[in-house]
Amino acid sequence: MKEKLKVHAFGVKAFDGSGALEDLLAQIKNDSLPARVRTVGYADIRVEDVRKVNGLWFFDFGKFREQHGPGKASKATPVKGFTFSNGEVFCEETACVYIPKTKHLIVQYNHHGARVGKIQEYLNNYDPNNSYTFELLPKYDQTVERKFRNRAATKKIIFEIDPRFLSQADKVAGTALTQALELGNQSQGEKVELTISAGKPKSNYLSKFIDKTADTLKTKAGQNPDGITKLRVGVLENLDSRMEVLDLIAQRLIHQFDDIPIGSDLRFPRKERYKALHRAYKGWKNILK
Repeated sequence: MKEKLKVHAFGVKAFDGSGALEDLLAQIKNDSLPARVRTVGYADIRVEDVRKVNGLWFFDFGKFREQHGPGKASKATPVKGFTFSNGEVFCEETACVYIPKTKHLIVQYNHHGARVGKIQEYLNNYDPNNSYTFELLPKYDQTVERKFRNRAATKKIIFEIDPRFLSQADKVAGTALTQALELGNQSQGEKVELTISAGKPKSNYLSKFIDKTADTLKTKAGQNPDGITKLRVGVLENLDSRMEVLDLIAQRLIHQFDDIPIGSDLRFPRKERYKALHRAYKGWKNILK
């Protein structure tokens, strides 16, 4: 049986004074499994496996999950739970490959596993005695990335958030995300969608407040796709050009594999997940420069 597996690409930005991600991965590799566990948010996470192959660092996260999980059944037998030994719980896996030469990270998407925002937090807080500070930035189609980064002005923004997957920590001062979160919390709504437009006159543009909002939402959409569910930005390439709408959700650098074999335990084997990441890397070599 073969199933679908989706991967996303990110740039790895190290802040001034930060150690190298390669050094941190080597440190994690030398630590025992129990020593790798960190509490991130409400869950315990650890790197299950880390290895360097032909200059690339492959590593696999495990996220411990104690909430309600799946059972097992057949068409002829009723559903029943799994039997766990003392201390065992569900553990969701997320594989990654880091390319040191270009400072990019390719991450498997697992809805229940460690997401890139939690991966970033894990890496930044792994060693309190050393300074590791990274930001994982989603990669986009090159043309879209260029148009967004080099925009002369912003004319319009349409975004939708799901407050259930965001928290107070996601508020960023000086952005419309803060107001949207407050609306969601006060209304107990599952979706909040806002449209802000400068109108039709060519001389009207939105303020730096919206430019900062767009930049913030772009980053958070890559880290938490369940929290930011829509993000379209109307930009001007120059002040005399027509507005072009960039869809910063649909135009992210994503690849879906439809041919990943699953094991007899109905899980994606780590070997197959690593192979998928390597295939994505080879396909994106000309983009991840």
